[in-house]
Amino acid sequence: MKSFSLRSIDPKFLLKLGPALVMILFGISQLMTPGMWLPFIPEWVITNIPLPATTIMKIHAIVNICLGFLLLSGWNANIVIPVVILWFISILPFAFMVDWTLALRDTSIILSLVALLALM
Repeated sequence: MKSFSLRSIDPKFLLKLGPALVMILFGISQLMTPGMWLPFIPEWVITNIPLPATTIMKIHAIVNICLGFLLLSGWNANIVIPVVILWFISILPFAFMVDWTLALRDTSIILSLVALLALM
């Protein structure tokens, strides 16, 4: 019987797994309960986009889920990883305005993705 070793796990996979799971699971939460996430949408977005705020959040959720699965798949990682980094950077200021703990989480995710990009 072969024993399990942490050395057998690809560190690049782990650096993708964490952010991908956050994106997928938060995206599912945003789809199921968009109202809970509305405080994170800036007022200028709500007033300038002619869609209900819940629809804006559902679109955001779908992008989160898609980017999470793309990140996890490894498909075109040299393109997907920078796109995901930019996605998180675009969210970061608004997260800091509403809940600094989520913003701190996003900062950690950004840094782990930059490390992953450096390893590619």
